[in-house]
Amino acid sequence: MLSKSLEQTRAALHVKSTKPTKPRKFPVPAEALEVLREHGREQGHDRELFGADYRGHD
Repeated sequence: MLSKSLEQTRAALHVKSTKPTKPRKFPVPAEALEVLREHGREQGHDRELFGADYRGHD
């Protein structure tokens, strides 16, 4: 489900809510899901490795 969007301004990137209050569902190819899972595993490893120094890079 999609419930957040990324907005780029001149100053920075911001995560914000989508316009409709209800999250949207859409199909995602299996290959993309596997890439996202692998990325999540890498983030988990980095989180363990860096502990408290790992801030909000999810």
